[in-house]
Order: sequence, then C-alpha cells, then structure tokens
Amino acid sequence: MPSPLRYDTITQTHPEYDGARFEQIEDLYEGGWRIMRKAEKYLPKLALEHKEHYETRCKTAAYMPYFGQIVDQFGADLFAQPLSIQPASDADNPNTPGDVPDKEFYPELATNIDNTGTTLEEMAGTLLTCALKHRRAYLMIDSPDVSAVEPPANLAEEDEVGARRCYAYEVEGNQVIDWKWDSKAKRFEWVIIATKEQERLTPEGKRDTIRETYTIWKMDLGVAIWTRYAISYDPDKPPKAETLVQVEAEGSTSFDRIPLLRFELPKGLWVGNKIGPQALEHWRRRSSLVGAEGRSCVAVPVISLGPELPAKGRATSEVAENPNRGRDPVGQFEKQGFVVLGHEDKAEFIEPLGHAYEIIDKQIEGVRESMFSVNHQMAASIRPSATALGRSGLSKQKDEDKTTKVLSALGRFVREFWRSVYDVIANVRKEAVVWVPHGLDGYETDDREQVLEEAISLQAVAVPSQTFRKEHAKRMVKKLLPGLPPETVATISDEIDKGIEGEQEIRELTQDVQKDMLENPPEPGTPGAPGAPPMPKAPTVKSPTTKGPKVKSPKPKAA
Repeated sequence: MPSPLRYDTITQTHPEYDGARFEQIEDLYEGGWRIMRKAEKYLPKLALEHKEHYETRCKTAAYMPYFGQIVDQFGADLFAQPLSIQPASDADNPNTPGDVPDKEFYPELATNIDNTGTTLEEMAGTLLTCALKHRRAYLMIDSPDVSAVEPPANLAEEDEVGARRCYAYEVEGNQVIDWKWDSKAKRFEWVIIATKEQERLTPEGKRDTIRETYTIWKMDLGVAIWTRYAISYDPDKPPKAETLVQVEAEGSTSFDRIPLLRFELPKGLWVGNKIGPQALEHWRRRSSLVGAEGRSCVAVPVISLGPELPAKGRATSEVAENPNRGRDPVGQFEKQGFVVLGHEDKAEFIEPLGHAYEIIDKQIEGVRESMFSVNHQMAASIRPSATALGRSGLSKQKDEDKTTKVLSALGRFVREFWRSVYDVIANVRKEAVVWVPHGLDGYETDDREQVLEEAISLQAVAVPSQTFRKEHAKRMVKKLLPGLPPETVATISDEIDKGIEGEQEIRELTQDVQKDMLENPPEPGTPGAPGAPPMPKAPTVKSPTTKGPKVKSPKPKAA
C-alpha cells in the first residue's frame, strides 16, 4: 500500500497548467447566461465611471458568441465527411480495408465507444472541439473491472466475462493537473488526474463537504498502475499544506503504457489562443459602447444660473435674487414638472455628439472581422504537404482557399490520433493489426465542371505512365464522389487498376503489330502490301429495318 502524501505535494500543477484560463475559454465559448453571470469578472470598471453606471453596463452588455460559432463551424465542416478506422488487408496497399479481427467488438466500438451510446465520430468531434479551444484534449481507454470474478485462463474466457471489451471516454483538460511527457514516444511517463466535487447526498442534506481525488498513473514492471488519493473537508476549513491525503484505492492494468492519450494540435491551429483575447476585447468594447449609448438616450437636464447681483443699470427678479434656486433643480422637475427661472437663467438638455461612438463602432467591427479571419491566420502556419505537389496547375489555384488548408491539416491530426487509439486497444487485446484511418481528407472546393475539364485536358497529354493514369483516375473519383465508404473506394480503385492495365495490354499489342508490319512488310501482291489490290470487302447484309416491298398481312376471319 502506498504511503499518504502531503496536500501541498499532491496538489502541485505543471507549469503549463492554467485552470483559470481553461475556465475563461469555456465561458467565452459557451457565452449566453453563463458568461453574463460573470460580467463583473470580465468587464473592468472604467476610469471616472460611476458605480451605478458600471452596474447597469454589466447588466445590459450582452455577449456576442462569435467564439463558439467559429469553433463549432470548424468541427461541422471537418466532420461533414465520415471517419472510419479499418485494418489493412494488403501490405503493398495499406489503404485497402481488410477484415477486422473481431467482427462483433470493433463494429460495436465504432457505434458505442464509451458504453453510453456515443459513436466514434461523436467522440472525435468532442475531442476536436476541446482541442480547438484549449489545444489539448484527453481520452482515457479502459476495460470493465472483472476483479470480482475468477481470473480468466485464456482469451475465450476473457471475452466471456467482458474483460477485453475496451471502451474510451473523455477526460476534461482541467483535470489533468501535472505530468511528465515523453515527446519521443508521445506518451505519459506519469500523470495526475484531479477531481473536485461538492455534492448534496440527500434531499435533507447540505452541500457542506468538498471531496477531492487525485489519481496518479505511472509505469511499474512494464504495465500501467494507478493509485487514487482522496480527501474530504468543510469549505470553511480547507486542508493545510501538511495535511496528509490518504490512499483510497489502487490497481494494476494490462496496458503496456498509461492509457491516457493526448490529442494535441500545433499552436498554429489553436483557435482558442488566436481569437479568445479578441472575443474578450470585442465584449469589453461593445459593453462600453452600449453603456454609453444607454446613458445618452436619456438627455441630462442642465440649468445655467444667471448672476445673483444685477449688472449696472439692470434690475433683478425675485427668483434671481434667491441664492438657493439652483440647489435642487432636478427635484423641482420631479415634483412640479417645470422650473421657474431667473432673468438670465437658462435650462437645456445636453447629450454627446456621437463622434466617439462612431470610432468605437468601427473598432468593434474590425475586431469581429479579425476573429472571423482566423482561418487565414491558421492557414499561414501550415506547411505545404507533399500531396500538393501532385496536383495540376488548376487544382493548385484552390490552395488559396484557406479553409481547405486548415480542414485538411485538422483531418490529418484527427486520423493519426484515432489510429493510435485503435493501436492501443488492439495491443491490450493481444491482436496484431495494422490500422488505417479513412475519411476527413477531401476538402478541395473544385466544382464538377473544373474537375471534368481537367480530366479532358490531361487526356490530350500523352503521359507514358500507367501509374500516373491510375493515380489521376483515383483522385478524380474522390473529387467527383466525396465521402464514399472505404470499401467502395477500394473496389473502384481495383477496377481502375484492372481497367487501365487492360487498356495498356491492348495498346502494347497494337504497337507490336505495327512494329512487326514495319520490320517485316508483306511481299508484293499480298493483300495489304504497297501497290497490291485492296482486300475484298465483306458482303453487305441488310438490317431488318431496311425498306422493302410492302406485304399486307391477311386479316383474321370473323369467328
């Protein structure tokens, strides 16, 4: 049994961990009532701003959820195409899907990956959304606890008790508080996952207890092991640094690595880092504008008092001689509806001219446009892929479509991550499988007319390469029929290979005949030789539709 740990030891966080930023990004993403409740946290009080004006501004400044719209749009566009993970059947062509080793488990895994009905694509979309917001997302792979039954003796018994029925679920990024990452192997050497709850156990009870758990994962003798520490306390009496956190449970697994996988995007594709500050700036500027406009909608009454002593040669009124007449003009407006003015007193309403509002409005619009141009910023950080070199000049013009570049890059990261997920699952199930991800790879915006024009123009170019013709035909199919299942794509690919190979055989036979005619011309007088009479034509046979004498058919006799 591991020893207890001090509270200040187990609660240490990684230098890259930022729980406050995680919460802020979630607020900006969700928006709505969630962020409105925290308006005073995000909208600072302006210089010389009256307290009542500030409170009114916080209540009336609605947040525009552009952040969430942009993130969700990337996810929707990316998963407009299906994602599937299939085993490779041909070592020479790994893109050809093969048969899964377990025809019951893997199809069910794709439709119910977390044992709660979540599909593979739904889970992939959830992780992508989290990574777009926070750059990283985490997936835990687990299997049912069968410690209460007798240990299985073989794979068949493991399947019978469900020990090999792996599943996966998301771990929130703010729960992974500290870790050591092996950048070469792309896995954790150790990691700490923390949770904090303040539940109400019964309707008669109160939320008067906070419970914290800290699960430490590490490797021991080639397998992943875990230890869970837990502590409960009164919210008014938090633990001290030297308080010992006791061990609650521990266990060992059959995984040869810590089964927490990290899906990480490069900084160039981290949407939250690019537009999060802009979304906050947009809200602050807009709240200032709306607050100022709200105050100017009610014009402020102002009274300019004339002199209390009359000028030389002028008399003064009884009202003007009253030195207290200007102390409470607002009260007089409210009580009587009018004000009695002196001889040179003047009453008017003042309001801003609006020049500052125009400037702020233009700045707000500029911030909004900058947020929606994030795909251009992200595309600039993507290095050209090797596949772009094989495109035609017409297709390369489409590289100017920044969204296409970004979606293609995101698709590569998603496919690679889920290939590694299936590798871990197959490994713990003791299955040797080469997994190949399919989908999320065709986002070019070429229209059908351009694709067909490109195909026709290339036919006029005599490229003496069978491989070129095959690859070009396959890419044309993907452009014309995007989103096909991998099995259908593999069938079409085989048919293209066989068809082009057959055409090549006919072409080679024709070339051999022509070459033989040149090298061994026929003797003079032989049909087909130069100067020889032409070969006799075959007799023409009239088709049944040829017109001939009309023959009247006999009319049937009446019965």
